Amino acid sequence: MIQSLLLQRVRRVLACLVLAVPFVGGHAQVAPARPSGSSPAVALSADSLFRLIDERSRVLKLRALQVADADEGATVARTARLPQLNASLYVGYLGNGYLTDRNFSNGLGITNPHSHDNFAIEALQVIYSGGAITGAVRLADLNRRMALLDSDESRQQVRLLMLGWLIDLHCHGGQARVIADNIALAEEVLATMRARYAEGVVLENDITRY
Repeated sequence: MIQSLLLQRVRRVLACLVLAVPFVGGHAQVAPARPSGSSPAVALSADSLFRLIDERSRVLKLRALQVADADEGATVARTARLPQLNASLYVGYLGNGYLTDRNFSNGLGITNPHSHDNFAIEALQVIYSGGAITGAVRLADLNRRMALLDSDESRQQVRLLMLGWLIDLHCHGGQARVIADNIALAEEVLATMRARYAEGVVLENDITRY
């Protein structure tokens, strides 16, 4: 797909060169034909276009988020090799007890220790996992590489697409300048022929046919 897009862009560049469109140093003038009162033309280079694409493209921003998510996944997968330390603390209060018969007679009070606590520390270290952790790390690295490749591919596609549109603008601008020059030249020729018609040198059919 990228090769076909590249061939299309090359054909457009060659067409612009045939039309003698000024495209020197990667710069070109956007919106060459402008009516009075419109916004001025902007000189935009290919590097500037690529920089704007990298900054504002929603597709590339989404790809960047995917790459960041893959990086986070690779980091989490590697943490499984690290030792784990868990600590817990429990504090409680127990009141006095009271025992009776089933008919609630012969009651007997029991004095219990009121406060009690529990503190525990647990340390874990994986000694052997059968290659599960190594496989998870490799899978996370592959996902990260795939995310990077997808991001690069999307960047190249968007750049080629926008560069093609920019080249199309240059081609249309060259065509508009050629048409404007031809119209101006035709107006000059018609003015000359009208002057000759007024002097009786040419016929009116010559003007109409031209």
